[in-house]
Amino acid sequence: MKKMIAALWLFFLGTTLSLGQGIVFFHGAWEEALEKAKAEEKPIFVDAFTTWCGPCKVMAQNVFPDPQVGALFNSNFVCIKIDMEGEEGLRFQKTYPVSAYPTLYFIDFDGSVLKKVIGAQRADGFFSIGKSVLESIDRSKGYEEAYNKGGRDPNLIYNYIRSLNRSGKPSLRIVNDYLRGVSDFSSDINLKIVFEAAQEADSRVFDLLVQHKTELARLYSAEQITSRIYDACLKTALKGLTMHTETLVEDAKEKMKAQLPDRAKAFGFYLGMEQAAMQRDEKAYLKALSQYAKNAGSEPASLLARTLASIRKDHAASKEALGSAVELARLAAEKKPSTSAFILLAEIQLQLGDRVGARASAETAQSLAKEEGPEAMQQVDLFLAKLG
Repeated sequence: MKKMIAALWLFFLGTTLSLGQGIVFFHGAWEEALEKAKAEEKPIFVDAFTTWCGPCKVMAQNVFPDPQVGALFNSNFVCIKIDMEGEEGLRFQKTYPVSAYPTLYFIDFDGSVLKKVIGAQRADGFFSIGKSVLESIDRSKGYEEAYNKGGRDPNLIYNYIRSLNRSGKPSLRIVNDYLRGVSDFSSDINLKIVFEAAQEADSRVFDLLVQHKTELARLYSAEQITSRIYDACLKTALKGLTMHTETLVEDAKEKMKAQLPDRAKAFGFYLGMEQAAMQRDEKAYLKALSQYAKNAGSEPASLLARTLASIRKDHAASKEALGSAVELARLAAEKKPSTSAFILLAEIQLQLGDRVGARASAETAQSLAKEEGPEAMQQVDLFLAKLG
């Protein structure tokens, strides 16, 4: 059961809060990045590079723009690039030694090193490193100690639940114990507890989330509330598939239909893809993928990006899968135009042999890159060189 919970948590690390693009790096000094990380209670990822380093350029061109990498790192890290031969880099090295390039530092917001990796990585390996770093962080112990001593202040409960969720530990017992004594959900802190605690659809706290959507709108955007509802339904459905419990899957589908009716149909096909992938049934996967692509108009760019990353990783040899991927990539690029989104579309078109379409997508990416900066232009130049 613990392994299943951990697997579901890792799945959800990269599904939300992303805009379907690669890593968005913080532009500021190291001290400012530390302050930002402290304010957001996030670890920091540092790309310690030099301008002449070939492997550094490979990561900048092929790894950092990856949508799945972006989904994970943008949501969970403050990301910063530091040129080790510049003034900032020379100061940084006094505390964090760098002897080879690139050096990939993962540093907590208190300045302690969580992990140090030397050398360029592939996108999938880099993604796995990021997940392992997040899995190693556990801020719940201090809150647990205070809770076990009888602390029941709502702010303590909120922080305890949030830290448990972030470290992949179950929080429902703490949530239910607190909610037994709560009848007033008009206060901001109780609403924040409900929002943070509603991780799965098969729970009382999810019903409270739905019941108090109007009040929650004071604290959270419509997109945040929608994402929380979707993620909770998806988590319950995936738990049902993993445990072979059809009632959980059907419950999640019904709640999607009631709360997000415009996405309910695509949700069913997405679950079909996940189930087929678990069963290693390629025929069923391709059928569900095709249906999902035709009904994905209301899906957010972040989920489309995650699906595309999965297709390219596990089904790149299938022209049928890549055909559906083109539809999804085009939709994602239209929803959130960026250099990375259109280069991804161009890459898939090129894989299918559509050089004309690939060039057109690359030209769109080129026009966007002029606004996004030198790194985006490098990404376009690399693809155009490959296209010939």
